[in-house]
Amino acid sequence: MSFSNEAIGPGNDGGIYNIFGELPAWMNHQDVGMALVEMDTSVRGIQEPPIAKIFSDSVDPEQVNIEDYRHFYVEFADAATAEDVVTAVRLVSEAIKKFRYAV
Repeated sequence: MSFSNEAIGPGNDGGIYNIFGELPAWMNHQDVGMALVEMDTSVRGIQEPPIAKIFSDSVDPEQVNIEDYRHFYVEFADAATAEDVVTAVRLVSEAIKKFRYAV
């Protein structure tokens, strides 16, 4: 994956709005919830004020299928740069690797 040095924020010439991810299949609701919090803390720490956050369409783990709950997005603010996007991808991929091998 590569990006130009120009700002990535949305506009008429395109932009990156969010990146989709999924946690390992072995994780239960509690594990997923803790993993989402951990990743969110990491990506929010990229810049102050935060330019990225983790969110899931499935807010209530008791009301959704666990497979849906494992899906999440990294959402970027308009001020996010290419470097911020790359940093967020690195942080999330490192977290997923850690969770994958935590069994």
